[in-house]
Amino acid sequence: TNSTGGIIIAAANRDLRDGKLTPISLISWRSYKIDRVSRSPACAETHAVVEGEDELFHIRYLWSELHHPPSQLRELVKEEIVRLTPGILLTDSKNFYDKLNKDTPVIKGAERRADIEALTVKESMEDTNLMLRWVHSDAQLANSNTKPTEKQQVQLFKQLNQKWRIIYDPNMVSARRRKDMGLKPM
Repeated sequence: TNSTGGIIIAAANRDLRDGKLTPISLISWRSYKIDRVSRSPACAETHAVVEGEDELFHIRYLWSELHHPPSQLRELVKEEIVRLTPGILLTDSKNFYDKLNKDTPVIKGAERRADIEALTVKESMEDTNLMLRWVHSDAQLANSNTKPTEKQQVQLFKQLNQKWRIIYDPNMVSARRRKDMGLKPM
């Protein structure tokens, strides 16, 4: 399928990581066509997450350079420099999230290439202390960048005075099911 990816990178204090409603400052946002045909929606999600992690790595590196003296950074390799700035990668793809939270990801089937690309994110999680979190699609702010019918996330962001939170749900209940249960996005 021809797919669209959406990335939003923002800065926030540590309260965001703890699931609190927190002011966030948008640093980078974009919508783009994924540069190759994806065999499935899961494959497209993988491409988008890998692209987002790559951009987040770059921003974390730059942030570390801005906030630490050159004398401290000279002795470090790039992953150690990135590690100085905490990073959280959000996805609403259960498939991707489950794949990377296994001790040993399995590479199989028609999506082997995407599975191999996903391993770069797993490696970044280990090398830079990148946190991976799953959120339901109504709590995925980047969805407003990719789907013309999903502007509710950015509208909610505006209503909340540019605040957001990471919704932790150990049961991984979808946005549709949450609506059926009468639960609000945040």
